Amino acid sequence: MFWDMDSALSLPIFRGLGYNVGSQFFILRMDAATVRPDYLAWFLRSDVAIRHFHEHRRGSYVQIIDRRTVESLDVPLPPLKIQATIAHIAELGVCERKLAIRLAELQEACLSERLRRRAEHLAQEPVFHKE
Repeated sequence: MFWDMDSALSLPIFRGLGYNVGSQFFILRMDAATVRPDYLAWFLRSDVAIRHFHEHRRGSYVQIIDRRTVESLDVPLPPLKIQATIAHIAELGVCERKLAIRLAELQEACLSERLRRRAEHLAQEPVFHKE
């Protein structure tokens, strides 16, 4: 595995660095020459990683992912330039989803306003009945 995790993660202080770390909290140290943080963050949120964590979780009420589960995750490491491209495309995908949601909200508001105006217009017209 390309990251290094302290073996005493359940201790209240992590290696004297002043961090309060619980047993379900991992600090990943990466080799910057091997992996980009944004790429790793993307991969850890990927379907592959989520499925891996889901399959190896423990506990009935509180689900726990232990250190062995994290260490056993195989992370593909393409060249750094490719990692940067993947992370950038993933970021653009997030922006696209946010924009699509905003567009849908604006379209819904526009349609609602048009329908409201139409209803008001029709309500003001006199109604004639044929006799």
